[in-house]
Amino acid sequence: MQNPQIIASRIKQLAKDNNISIGKLCKECGLGVNYINQMSNKKSVSREKIEIIANYFNVSVEYLLDEPQNNNQMIELPILGEVSAGYGKYADNEIIGTQYVPLNWLSGNEPHVLLRVKGDSMIPKFEEGDLALVRYQQSVDSGSYAVALIDDDNGVIKRVMYGTNWIELQSLNPMYSPRRFEGEDVTRVRIFGLVRKIIKDTEI
Repeated sequence: MQNPQIIASRIKQLAKDNNISIGKLCKECGLGVNYINQMSNKKSVSREKIEIIANYFNVSVEYLLDEPQNNNQMIELPILGEVSAGYGKYADNEIIGTQYVPLNWLSGNEPHVLLRVKGDSMIPKFEEGDLALVRYQQSVDSGSYAVALIDDDNGVIKRVMYGTNWIELQSLNPMYSPRRFEGEDVTRVRIFGLVRKIIKDTEI
């Protein structure tokens, strides 16, 4: 059973340890400004929103939810060099290898894959050569990091923000401007999956 008080306490401690204000954390995660401060008064919290926060701090969802973690079980996942059109599908020639990761890094019933990060548009959080753990899903909450397809071209890792009749793909590197799609152009963007974790070389 969830304990929102423990969850809120752990999030606030992570924010303090990383010298990040709760207001900034909520804004960058696409959450309401009072979401975390009001969390202690809730009976339960959205697991998907907790995934966004866990991904922001690069910690496990289980840690924030105070759930048991079994670090002994491993699972082999394919590593993709790129993602192209087709929800939940990838061509054999896009698989550049495999990697074992702890089973408790996965969640839900949808398949997971690893995607090799390319470029510098998402630094400092995503660096070239990192592996992004991606869970297939066709929609994500505003503020999530996701793999998005533009015009069914190769997928890109971006922060996805939603508004009234628009979707915006944001880079973390200030050298890259956000790309906003409005009206009918919203259909040009398709979500391939949610980025659940960033994996550095030292973690695997």
